[in-house]
Amino acid sequence: MAFARARLKSQLKKRGATEEELTVADEVLDPDALTIGFARRFATYKRAVLIFQDPERLARILGDPERPVQIIFAGKAHPRDNEGKEFIRQIVQFAREERFRMHVVFLEDYDMNVARYMLQGVDIWLNTPRRPLEASGTSGMKAAANGALNSAPWTAGGPKDMSQRWDGPLARRGIRRITITKDLLEAPSTL
Repeated sequence: MAFARARLKSQLKKRGATEEELTVADEVLDPDALTIGFARRFATYKRAVLIFQDPERLARILGDPERPVQIIFAGKAHPRDNEGKEFIRQIVQFAREERFRMHVVFLEDYDMNVARYMLQGVDIWLNTPRRPLEASGTSGMKAAANGALNSAPWTAGGPKDMSQRWDGPLARRGIRRITITKDLLEAPSTL
């Protein structure tokens, strides 16, 4: 969290943020919250904004004091990919809203250093590609190698057992293994 806070504060300083905004940057992100990471090239088929499809529901989930959740985004769009750039603009706008401000962060200038810190610091790596357009899913593989769960849709090859052993930060809360089955994915939401 320290890296993300420092990076966010640096971004705000470059934009001429007020002292109050810089103080808030020191307080965003809770080290004890479930942290979801999404970092990669912002191509439209990767659907970075999918999690904001129902912003009211997302705000309730992120703002739950009993089960805090937060999301760290990072990435770049190709210079000629206007839709990818628009996804980034939408995420930044959501992150500026009061209901998301303490729970959603977008880190600019994504590079290998940002990727390294994110992969080591998130609990869940979010993958939301449109099937079957994801080439190989290497970002999720890297996340799993760093102790994070990889959350991804079924592959084009059909349902698989997506069970993963996990020894990441939530292991302190007794979560050691999560198995995502087709039945669980198709169950109606209770949130």
